[in-house]
Amino acid sequence: MSDKQYQNEPGKGVLFRNRFKEDNEKRPDFVGSLNVEGVDYELAAWQNTSKGGVVYLSLRMGDEVREKKSEESSDNNEVPF
Repeated sequence: MSDKQYQNEPGKGVLFRNRFKEDNEKRPDFVGSLNVEGVDYELAAWQNTSKGGVVYLSLRMGDEVREKKSEESSDNNEVPF
C-alpha cells in the first residue's frame, strides 16, 4: 500500500501502483485496500490483456488490514503491554 495507512469509507477502496513490482514479476501491479461493511481488506490487482486485446484488471481481496502494534507504541511512547 502507500507509506501512510489509508482509511476507506464503507463500500469504497483505493489502489496504488506497486513500487516493489520490479523485484518479482508475480507481485501485483497495484495494491491497496477495500472497505466491506466497515472493515478494510487488502486488495491486489494485476493488469492483463485478453485474447481480443482488451486491457483489464484481475483483482484479489486478501486478509483484513490490521494496524501495526509497533507503529502504535512508537506514536505514543508507551510500553505495549
